[in-house]
Amino acid sequence: MEKNNLIKRMAVSEDARLKQIILTDKSRKLYEEISKAIDSIENKLCQNITPEEIKVFQIVLDKIRNNLE
Repeated sequence: MEKNNLIKRMAVSEDARLKQIILTDKSRKLYEEISKAIDSIENKLCQNITPEEIKVFQIVLDKIRNNLE
């Protein structure tokens, strides 16, 4: 990620063993683009589905997941 200019590693002055990871402007922009794309997909997926239907669906998914445990 550092090679792709997505993060920068900076030394921590209090402890030379530690490195602080900082997001670059490039990674922040990429995050915004991905976030917008995900929001768009979620909106398309949930079109014509009521909040109550989404709640019921989530309950069913939780029960299925619990059955797998």
